Amino acid sequence: MKSHGNSHWRSILRTRLQRTSRATLLAGTVLAAGALAQADTLILKNGQSLDGRVLEENERTVKFQDVRRMVLVLPLDTIERIERGKNPLVLEEEGDKALKEKDYEGAIDIYREAIDIGGDAKRLEHKMADAVRLMEERDLGPWADDVKAIRRMLAENELDGAEARVRGMLAAMPETSAMREMARELLSTVHYRRALNLIDSIDYFSAERELRSSLELNPFNFEACVQLADLYSQVSSRRGQAIDLYKRVLEDGQQTLDEDRKFEITDKIARLYVQQNDYANALQYFGAIYEQRPDFRSGLGTDYVGALRRVAEDVDTEDPQKAIDSLDRALLVQPYNDELRSELARNLLAIENYDRAIEEYLKLLDSDPNYHRANHNLASAYTAKGELGEARVYLRREIENTPGNYDAIVDLGDILIQMGDYEQAQAYYRQAREIEPNLTRATVALAASERLLGNYPAARRYLQELLARNEDDIETNLEMGRLAKDEKKYDEATKFLDIVVTLIEELPDSEEEEHKTDKADALLARGEVKLLTKGPSTATGDFNKALEVYPDYPAAYFNIGAAYEKKYNSSKEIADLKLAEENMLKARELDPANPEFAFGLGVLYHQVLASADASNEGEYFSKALENYRDYISNGGAQVSKVEGWISELSAGL
Repeated sequence: MKSHGNSHWRSILRTRLQRTSRATLLAGTVLAAGALAQADTLILKNGQSLDGRVLEENERTVKFQDVRRMVLVLPLDTIERIERGKNPLVLEEEGDKALKEKDYEGAIDIYREAIDIGGDAKRLEHKMADAVRLMEERDLGPWADDVKAIRRMLAENELDGAEARVRGMLAAMPETSAMREMARELLSTVHYRRALNLIDSIDYFSAERELRSSLELNPFNFEACVQLADLYSQVSSRRGQAIDLYKRVLEDGQQTLDEDRKFEITDKIARLYVQQNDYANALQYFGAIYEQRPDFRSGLGTDYVGALRRVAEDVDTEDPQKAIDSLDRALLVQPYNDELRSELARNLLAIENYDRAIEEYLKLLDSDPNYHRANHNLASAYTAKGELGEARVYLRREIENTPGNYDAIVDLGDILIQMGDYEQAQAYYRQAREIEPNLTRATVALAASERLLGNYPAARRYLQELLARNEDDIETNLEMGRLAKDEKKYDEATKFLDIVVTLIEELPDSEEEEHKTDKADALLARGEVKLLTKGPSTATGDFNKALEVYPDYPAAYFNIGAAYEKKYNSSKEIADLKLAEENMLKARELDPANPEFAFGLGVLYHQVLASADASNEGEYFSKALENYRDYISNGGAQVSKVEGWISELSAGL
């Protein structure tokens, strides 16, 4: 948009156009296409009404355009009445009358109103231009020749002559003259045009000076403002100033800039935010364009997705849900982008939305059956849901795709341990040890499997081998503590578990966070030792510390329940059993697929509460049955014993 010729027209229009809020761009209203303004309402005989405007009428039909811009032809006999609003054609005639009567300001206002309610914008804008021209001729008076000469000089790039002529006008004009504003706008245009010449000659410092002078004279010289912002955008230390200038243009030029120009400036702001690594703001501005004109320019969709993705990366650890929202939006633009879907699934896994994580990983594998870690992560989601059979299937696929995948092999061993297949699990652990003999995880897992099988000497040999290499290894000390506890070497168990807690507490905060599960496990195991050696009250202290480290830790709640159950043996207080039930139920709520929690709660109902509170025996037996059945369906190992209890309880009920 040029800043000369029609500048006085713009200045008059600015006084008559209602300025909208400076926040409307990002709210979506600045760039939104104008909706058809309501002018007429048809009241139909069936009781319905239509808003829009009447286009044509005859003795049989009414041609009507509704607010969605659909044109309808309705029989006249279906219409009860027409409630007529302002008609743009009638308004246009009123504007013509005002123009003829030399009420130029009034004519401009009326033509603008006609445009606002759906009049022919192109024709009406021409009439507004005529009104401005006539108004200028009226207002210029003795300055008409000067203005004409200045405009000729601007057109011929005679900028020094134009500046001298304008300054002469200003010197001769009274301070109160209404024409001073127009003269200042003309002088602003001189500085702007001179700046363009200086930019062409790569004299950016002088160009900046001229642009600043232009804006001092006319703050609404939007092209000068944009040009100055363009200059600043090339200097990293001044990009913030460039952004502010572009925003100023959008805010002050809402009624005078056309849609494409608004999009262009909005795009400049977004790109500058990208250069500043401010992807949250870049996303807002790219989105303001893309959501209304996705085809505005080549590459806009890619830039929009890039901003969405960077926002997701920036927040995924502190706010995974926000990352998920960004990635969902990105996938609407690029639904076949496997990297986006992988990131989405990983964040869903992080917030424990396992069902949807599984859904996204399956889509990813449909697109690429060998996508990096997709099978492995899908197995993790199934494991978290307790669907160990499915987890095993996808871990095996991961190992087929990447035969030397150490973590996948150890994870498969862990799954098999949970499924009771110790022999096959140990085979996988040994395979992993051969692949990475210097890594400890497979050896610790192998020792744990030997412990679970009761092969304590074999377990100890594996752990002593690791301690000889690194006596401060956290996982090795933790498993050594568990082994000593199972061997009933309680003092040794406490020593190793204390070492684990101390080692973790001495780590930097970031590393301590990585080991919070190990610390909670050590506190849990130490509490179990205290429960066996010192009593429930002392043990509960460690269980509660485990919850402080790892809130909502199911095993901690279960062990607190076990402590209250043991406390009942000496107190005989039903309240202790109720606390035992409350904590075990919490453990089951947090980890419903854990068979051991179902077993422990079933035993509490069946063998303790039913005797302690005989009046409610039937209710407790029913609850025990429910938990025993869950134990079996969740893969519990003591099937025959529990099936016997189920038969016994069923017969009694």
